[in-house]
Amino acid sequence: MNLIINHNALLTMANIFTTAVLFVLQFDSSSAQFCSDANGMEVGESGFQDMILPDSRTSFIRKGSDENCPCAYVQATCKLGNPVYASGGTPIAGRPGDDCNELVVDGTDAAVNGYPKVNMRHILQLCNYNDGTTNRIRTVQAPTRAKVEFLYPQDGTQVNIIDQSWNDQVLAPKSCFENIGTKEVDSRYPKYFMEAILQGPQETSEGTFIPGAFCYAYSYNKIDIGFTYPTYGSCQMRTELDCVVADDKGTSCKDFIRSSDPRTCTRFEGTFTAKACNDNNRDVQIQDGASNYKINIYEKKNDGTYKRKKEKLPAVIKANECASFSTTRIIDSCEKNFWQVNVEGKEYIEDAEFGWVFKDKDCLSYSSDSLPVVEPLDPIVPTSRPTSQPVSRTSAPSTSVQPTRSPSSSPVLSPTINPSVSTKPSVSGGKDKSKGKGKGKRDWSYGKVRRRRAA
Repeated sequence: MNLIINHNALLTMANIFTTAVLFVLQFDSSSAQFCSDANGMEVGESGFQDMILPDSRTSFIRKGSDENCPCAYVQATCKLGNPVYASGGTPIAGRPGDDCNELVVDGTDAAVNGYPKVNMRHILQLCNYNDGTTNRIRTVQAPTRAKVEFLYPQDGTQVNIIDQSWNDQVLAPKSCFENIGTKEVDSRYPKYFMEAILQGPQETSEGTFIPGAFCYAYSYNKIDIGFTYPTYGSCQMRTELDCVVADDKGTSCKDFIRSSDPRTCTRFEGTFTAKACNDNNRDVQIQDGASNYKINIYEKKNDGTYKRKKEKLPAVIKANECASFSTTRIIDSCEKNFWQVNVEGKEYIEDAEFGWVFKDKDCLSYSSDSLPVVEPLDPIVPTSRPTSQPVSRTSAPSTSVQPTRSPSSSPVLSPTINPSVSTKPSVSGGKDKSKGKGKGKRDWSYGKVRRRRAA
């Protein structure tokens, strides 16, 4: 299947257009024209549309602005069926007829007794609600899409519940192609997607194409099942950064630069260190991608910014232990030097008895720091400044995991900044550190599930 829509970009655009559309409707509603179905019931506004649907925060519609086809109409709606649960389960929130996004499942009960099956009623339609009795829509030919879909991601792939196309077919005035019914879905997979797309030129009843009368309408619905889980108390994670001069005296790199001659670019050997510590009495599973150690090098990218070296944190940080990083190199005080360490717990950890259980979402800590940059007063570049990229005289950065309470023969490095400790849970749909997703790709990151409180 061709995935031609960048949904994240469309949602951003939809937000912009929504404000404009609502503004117009509020102050000039008397002039609005509406489309009607075969029974004369209004189904939506005539003409161009680009807006978020009111009953679902993650759904939107988009309709072309061709004045000769103002009432092309599509629908991708999901409502909870009756009963909501097809095979047991304890409802937390969600009643028959509610939008599917209002469903919340008891995650603890599901982990022990099995994830409940859920009845979802879908209304998927492609409709021609244009006025007149002769103008019909000839849908586009494959592989261009004129279709409806209902699907979910599993192991990074797309699993289709409904995938129905109507290519190169005639859609008569005041009629629809539709797929309406109830499907039983597994709440083990918390994200589902619906979409409907209609596109094609208009033609007369004799089959003659009408110039400039192209029809387009698109609707997208992202269904996100909510879960509730017990809290495990505050998760105590800690991150620390330091840099010391390699002179066996523990001199701070910052103090060394500040005490040096400000008119020259000083070069010295120093060691950058970083720690990500688990101060809990239990192991913490670490989220890949968002948890890492970074330090810049002096080589620059095309945009003038500094390149960085990055190392991952281990998959698990044991109770009362730290992941430690160290980089020793020749430091140039006239170049930027910055480094950071981030740690995030996984939203799920694998429990052998109960399967996947939410636990470590609030295990967060971040620290970043930089050294002072010298701006020499002497316009003549001193001979001590390197003319090429400085090269580390030591081995590559090393990573180790050490108990925080174990004795050490090495001197303790006091961090130059206060550790940044946060217990605020990450929010699904907010900052996404993996979202360098390519155009046309779906967001399959259903491990980040929206959490809700019990109603």
